[in-house]
Amino acid sequence: MLLRFDSKRRLIFANPTVERYLDVGADDIVGQRVDTGILKGRLGSEWLRGLDRAFATGEATSFETEVSTSHGDRVFEVRLVPEQDDVGQFDAVFAIAHDVTRARHQRRLLEESDNRWRRLVEYNPDAIVVLVDGRFVYGNRAASRMLGVPNPIELIGRSVLDFFSAEDFVDVEHRLRLLTKGIELEQGRYRLLRADGYEIEVEVFSVPVRYAGRVAVQSVLRDVSEQREYELRLIEARRRAEEIARLKSSIVTNLSHEIRTPLANVLGFNQVLRDHVDEEGLQMLEIIRTGIERLLATLTAVLELARLEADDRIIEPEEVNVVSMLRETAEEALPLAERSGIELHLILPDDPILAYVDPYAVNGIVWRLLGNAIKFTPAGSVTVRLECTGSDVVIAIQDTGIGISAEFLPRLFEEFEQESKGLDRNYEGVGLGLAIVKRLVELCDARITVESTKGEGSTFTVCFPNSVLETV
Repeated sequence: MLLRFDSKRRLIFANPTVERYLDVGADDIVGQRVDTGILKGRLGSEWLRGLDRAFATGEATSFETEVSTSHGDRVFEVRLVPEQDDVGQFDAVFAIAHDVTRARHQRRLLEESDNRWRRLVEYNPDAIVVLVDGRFVYGNRAASRMLGVPNPIELIGRSVLDFFSAEDFVDVEHRLRLLTKGIELEQGRYRLLRADGYEIEVEVFSVPVRYAGRVAVQSVLRDVSEQREYELRLIEARRRAEEIARLKSSIVTNLSHEIRTPLANVLGFNQVLRDHVDEEGLQMLEIIRTGIERLLATLTAVLELARLEADDRIIEPEEVNVVSMLRETAEEALPLAERSGIELHLILPDDPILAYVDPYAVNGIVWRLLGNAIKFTPAGSVTVRLECTGSDVVIAIQDTGIGISAEFLPRLFEEFEQESKGLDRNYEGVGLGLAIVKRLVELCDARITVESTKGEGSTFTVCFPNSVLETV
């Protein structure tokens, strides 16, 4: 708007723009004083005070004011310029009023945004610094804490190299040169020397920026000393675990050799003595044979588990006729079933099933599950079932034995766990068979499930996924 007032504060000119902002025509307000009538309601007291200053001092004056219009409140930036007559008296004031509502709103948004980001940076838990020519021009509170100075202002002007070890100088200077050329770099790790002499390890991420019109580098520093110590402890723990595993494997292997050899000799002499003793002697030799076979079975299980835990066992899949394999395993277990008075049933497809599996692992799983089923079935039967579900090989071993309680099922595959414990337990063994089964199943990327009812029997089901090559 363009307005002109005389020395009596009367409006003597108004351009047509006033109608847009004051909702009145120029002709309706020309001749009115600024402090009366329509003008008083539209312009407000700031205009009168501004005119008084302009006439009193003869100097241009500026102010901001709000004007209420039918389109809402508008903010104007007003410039009042006194005018002199022919004799040098200030007889009028020319007013230029710019609508700065949008600009003021944008400025307020920018100020709010700047304040938010400034507070976010200032209170960020990570240290944030800005460097120009390798010297600090800004540092937040976290930076002063990390670098060991009382206040961020004490960083200003100092060289960043004051806080790095001598062996890092060359690398830090090289990175700063590249960054000031606008080249973005990957984050780096350095040892930082605090002002108090304490050394920490930091992870640094830097980007090229402009600061106060100058080329600068902004960096975020994160203290990773605890993380590094944790990583080193993990590495050391892993090294020790691997060393213990190797030692364990070596001990078990040596013990196996030292124990197996004399036991094998005892078994051999046991067989020789059978031809030279009477009936009572044969009974004693049978007790000795049974005991030695139990020792050998326990030793074999311990050795096998140790090898699996030490990752010595490597799965080597090959093409296998699963039907034939299960028949052979069942034939080997048949004498054991007959001695226990257990019926052994096979439910197998008539045609061969070729699958890509590790024969040693599959046989080890089936043999141990079959042996367990026979051992824990006082009377009744054990059934081995083979099915193909799509490309999966599914082997189920079902017995009519003593079953497993729901409370014990979560611990079923743990080492040295048996539901019947103590000196009065009913079944021999040390509880390693199912632990070995579990590890073999995991090595084969297979799955094992158990369904059992106490006093009625159990069913162990093993699924070898995507193993079937073809059914003949």
